[in-house]
Amino acid sequence: MRRLTLVLALTLTARLIAQAPDFVQAGLDPFAAFFDAADPAAALAEADKLAARQIDFDTAYARLKKGRTYGDEKRGEYALRWKSKSGPFFNNVVNVPPDFDPATPIQLRVQLHGGVGRPSPNAVAPGREAPGRGTNRIEGERQIYLHPSAWADAAWWDEEQVDNILRAVDALKRKYNIDESRTYLTGISDGATGVYYLAMKLPTPWASYLPLNGSIGVLANFDTGADGEMYGNNFVNDPLYIVNGEQDPLYPVAGVEPHIRWFKAMGVPLVFRPQAGAGHNTNWWPTERAPFESFVHDHPRVAHPEKLSWETERVDKFNRNRWL
Repeated sequence: MRRLTLVLALTLTARLIAQAPDFVQAGLDPFAAFFDAADPAAALAEADKLAARQIDFDTAYARLKKGRTYGDEKRGEYALRWKSKSGPFFNNVVNVPPDFDPATPIQLRVQLHGGVGRPSPNAVAPGREAPGRGTNRIEGERQIYLHPSAWADAAWWDEEQVDNILRAVDALKRKYNIDESRTYLTGISDGATGVYYLAMKLPTPWASYLPLNGSIGVLANFDTGADGEMYGNNFVNDPLYIVNGEQDPLYPVAGVEPHIRWFKAMGVPLVFRPQAGAGHNTNWWPTERAPFESFVHDHPRVAHPEKLSWETERVDKFNRNRWL
């Protein structure tokens, strides 16, 4: 039981402890390889090694609470790239503030773009320059931005795309001192629909969800090809900030209002911001930016809510909601 408890503890990366154990101060840290692991699989292998050493629980817990030490990583804009199963490269564009301080936790915004029905814009051979993300239409506060890439064969509601987003977020958290309680998800148009999808299927990493100019109704269309079943009650613990334009030809306010009523009937915490006269654009951003950012600040991630509602058709994937 003691070993099992240790293995479980090793999967946690909580921080906030005043003093490191003696072996760390002496420069003999058996946890270094665990914290330096490049991905979850490598971390799990190191966790098994640590469990075999039978380090006493209090020492292990203290070291895990302290967490990793972050170095001086790359700033500015760059790409995290790896090949997809369909051939093109995922081109996840990262933007890090030039004054990023490794000692201070920083907020992370994951922002999903629209137009996923197009062919991949990322079919660039290795060694060549990857395409950029274009203009950020909702530039916000000082934070790290992650712009994943999607296309027709790797839409936001595709299983491989979900793995891509998780991989990119994990890679950033291993390099930068990202605030676990302030990692949130937003998107425009198809990106907003992707936000709804991830809120239903994969809520654990996110603090809040801000779908802009989109519709959850897209996921009800069989032709969309969304992976898995959609369970609306999974939104109960998902704070939503929803923006739609009154004259949007794709997802007008009148078309999404039934979804808003449905959310409210389930007790979903939400703010709905209909934009009078607006079309399928973000011309409203200059006046919407302040309430958007206030919502993010007012909704940090609750890691251990007292009550959860969760339903899934799979036990191998989409199988976790916070502590459940």
